[in-house]
Amino acid sequence: MISSKNPGVCIMLIILSCFPTTFRVHAQENRTVLTIGECVNTGLENSASLHASLMQNKETRARLSEAYTMYFPTVSSSFVYSRLSETDPFTITIPIPGNPISQEITSPVTDSFSFNLSLKQPVFTGFRILNNTEKAVLALEASTAAFINARNELVYTIKKDYWTLVKAVEMKKLADENLRVVDAYFKDSQNLFNQGLATNNDILKSQIHLSKAELAQIDAENKVKLAQLKLSLSMGMDNAGVMYPAPPEYSATRLPAGTEDLVENAIKARPEQAVLRAHIDSSRKDIDLSYAAWYPSIFLTGNFSFARPNQRYFPPEDEFKFSWDIGVYAIIDANAWYSAPFKTEQAAARLSALRDSETQLKQAINMEVTRAWLEAGKLSKQIDVAGIMLNQAGENEKIVTHSFGNGVALRSELLEAQLRKNQALLELTAARIDYEIALLDLEKAAGFDPLEERITG
Repeated sequence: MISSKNPGVCIMLIILSCFPTTFRVHAQENRTVLTIGECVNTGLENSASLHASLMQNKETRARLSEAYTMYFPTVSSSFVYSRLSETDPFTITIPIPGNPISQEITSPVTDSFSFNLSLKQPVFTGFRILNNTEKAVLALEASTAAFINARNELVYTIKKDYWTLVKAVEMKKLADENLRVVDAYFKDSQNLFNQGLATNNDILKSQIHLSKAELAQIDAENKVKLAQLKLSLSMGMDNAGVMYPAPPEYSATRLPAGTEDLVENAIKARPEQAVLRAHIDSSRKDIDLSYAAWYPSIFLTGNFSFARPNQRYFPPEDEFKFSWDIGVYAIIDANAWYSAPFKTEQAAARLSALRDSETQLKQAINMEVTRAWLEAGKLSKQIDVAGIMLNQAGENEKIVTHSFGNGVALRSELLEAQLRKNQALLELTAARIDYEIALLDLEKAAGFDPLEERITG
């Protein structure tokens, strides 16, 4: 309802209501408003580091497929052509007294053709193929966990940068409001001074307040620009334009009573733990591989030849003939016996070091979860305190406003009350946003999936 006591305001509202579309477009010109989900999706699509991690995972998957091919027989083929020099025919002389007889057995062959096919099927290799395949499976598990970790890091970074921008924008709004209040106070002081109702000292005080408010506004505006740039870079965009967050929706999450369940979930679910467990299992396979040197390697072999002339036939003839052979091939490398104990020792040392790293990681996770939980708890309490302070500041502003209307309070006291209320609102807003960031830190420390899960108290 529009009051008729202020006709200037009425006229202005009527004019603006006649041009609603024009005013809205101008006010939001070159502004991109994004939700936190849109920012995350854009970042997942544009991130070069995440794409690189995905390609590493794809490479590891191809290596696993390559490892499985070791179970297949090795097949090789060849074709050989040779030009032979002229030779005398192969003859046999029958020694008949007085008249020996010479009989030609084969004519010389000057062109040789040979098509060969060989197969070598591993039967037993000291469990080398089995262990190498299982190592490739573990490498894929580690690569997949590393990709998930890179994705989670990116999502959490984008979310934190988004809330940082929310904080900067909200602080900018409060800085603008502070400047509006102080500027009105400065103008009132000038009017009073012109009427001889204020001193020069009053003007200087109001000017100092105005200068500080202007500096605070500049600082808030710079923080908005930096937060916009940081978020756009996190999203993989060099220049995202003037980007603003959607109106914030604060979480109503209550913290769990303790950290035991959070630590347990982190040890099970954090991708770093999965990577380390895969490396530990892979080191066990290295120990098994070092034992392979003590065993022989056994293969089934087969050779097929289609040659002209075929050396398996006697006498050789200048025509294509087929021949084959199959057999068992066994080999043991006695020299590997010297190095096998040292390879076993190296693999055992790596396994022991990785187990120590696992213990250290569990301790670090416990510390990280506890620190994040304590910080979130402190900020939750800070929200309550800031709310009480805002209520007190609002009540104080009402009292001072009433006193000022009755001529009991000074204009400077009213300004002080208004600024104190704005400061209390600023602290409450900052505490709410800092609590959202602290929740993100706690969820990350506890191993929650940033695209699916949230903490529930």
